[in-house]
Amino acid sequence: MNERSLRLLTSIGEIGPDLAEEAAGEMGRKAKKKRGRRALIASLSAAAAAAVALAVGFYLIPTGGRSGGSNVKGRGGPGSYIFYEGPVLPLTLREADGSVSAQRSVTLDFSAWDEDKTQMRVLDSYVLTNASGEDRTVDILYPFIERFYDVAEKRPKLSLDGAEPETALIAGYYAGGYEGAWKGSIGGDENDGSVNMDYPDSWEDYRDLLAGSGYFDAAVSPYPNLTGVTAYVYDLTDPWYTLAEGQEAASPVLRLSFDLDFSKTRLLYAGDISGWTVDREAGYMEYLYHIPRKTNGSYQDDGHRTFIAVGEDPGEPKIQGYTSAQDNARPVEAGAAVTRREMDLEAYMRALALEEYAGFDGRDGRPDFETVFGQFKLWLVTDGPLAPEPKERYMDGGLWFSEVASVDRVMWLEAQITVPAGASVNLTAELVKEGSSDPFASKQSVGGASEYELATRVGSCLAFASQSATLEDGGKVEIVRQNFGFDPENGVRTVELTDDIYFLAVRDRANSSNSACRKSPDGLFRQGERAGNLR
Repeated sequence: MNERSLRLLTSIGEIGPDLAEEAAGEMGRKAKKKRGRRALIASLSAAAAAAVALAVGFYLIPTGGRSGGSNVKGRGGPGSYIFYEGPVLPLTLREADGSVSAQRSVTLDFSAWDEDKTQMRVLDSYVLTNASGEDRTVDILYPFIERFYDVAEKRPKLSLDGAEPETALIAGYYAGGYEGAWKGSIGGDENDGSVNMDYPDSWEDYRDLLAGSGYFDAAVSPYPNLTGVTAYVYDLTDPWYTLAEGQEAASPVLRLSFDLDFSKTRLLYAGDISGWTVDREAGYMEYLYHIPRKTNGSYQDDGHRTFIAVGEDPGEPKIQGYTSAQDNARPVEAGAAVTRREMDLEAYMRALALEEYAGFDGRDGRPDFETVFGQFKLWLVTDGPLAPEPKERYMDGGLWFSEVASVDRVMWLEAQITVPAGASVNLTAELVKEGSSDPFASKQSVGGASEYELATRVGSCLAFASQSATLEDGGKVEIVRQNFGFDPENGVRTVELTDDIYFLAVRDRANSSNSACRKSPDGLFRQGERAGNLR
């Protein structure tokens, strides 16, 4: 499955208003129950996280606020897309140095672009000049927006005077936020919960995120240490069921219920489940999963299921089989083997993360394990099921390593370089950039465009003497709209950059015979003209 398909399925998997309404009502098997993969339930008591809080402290990730959606803003502003990839960001320094200035020239290369592989190759070049009378050693930071799963393939390549410098990868926290199931729907409230991901959807989100040093400072701070916290681990294996004479069960399930004090225990799980239920007044939490089908007399299990208690030990779960997941299902003879272990929470999470990390395929350039593991632990205690106030999305206790590895975050490649007194060095970053897009828009319309953005000052403390951009279209693309000022037909391929953000929407030239929107010959939308809806 390709990256776009995976992200589309992730988007489809979000909870919508219909499921939220079911979860908010009393439609479970008992009153005051709320059911669903991401049911909306009240926060667990902060006391339940006491053991973790005492061991690792509390973590606050500065985000700088969010600016909302990115529909067309002002004169021909950036568009709005289902898949928003964020801008190309400028080079910065770990600490500002008034002696070092930069001239930046960016080449936007579409020579390898086609309808199915809509990547722009970027050559982001800098001439760093030291105006002082002594050598200056600085730590440069080249930022890029990416997901852990894709770093190996899309990690920028740095070159310093023709040689590759030694670099270290620094990763920031998830760049987005959370929202309720009702946001964006009729009657919805923009502050109604945290059950769904609220991904960055405009360059302003990154501008706000990188304003000040808070986001970067958090990225270079020590990760949480879970050592010394006891995890009570219950492994569930060998599920089985037996049907009585005349009994039918097309999809039998196991219900596993734990009796626990929610003020003293947090319950987590690893592996696949089919649903969950919580009854705070009765003091239990229940998980449901489908028993694998029998094939040639044996069960074809589709993976392990492990439950982890932090705080007080709730003991083994009670197990009951049913003919189906429906509330009116009949009991069926069923069970599974349960093995109990006590482990150090740090050791358990490390083993789990190592298993998931193997999915990175061992490719060169992948992020190092300690960085990924550290961000996983940070998620656990910041937004995840061990946070003082977990996001509603994670109230079921699921250990979503794959989500931590697949969300957008700002990362930096750091290198230490020396700029000689009164001289200059040349630094170039080469990377590929996906275009923001909407897979549901027609390829024959403006909405079928892929859009790329370039930021000139966002998150940078460098003093820029000048910035410019050059377009290399290779005859592959047609400009749909832009604010660079490129005019290839009249030989204008290099332009000076003075604004904070630039955007360029293009589409495959072979499929661009019918333009759906009126634009001026150079692709620039004039004041009063309709830019069109790029969704």
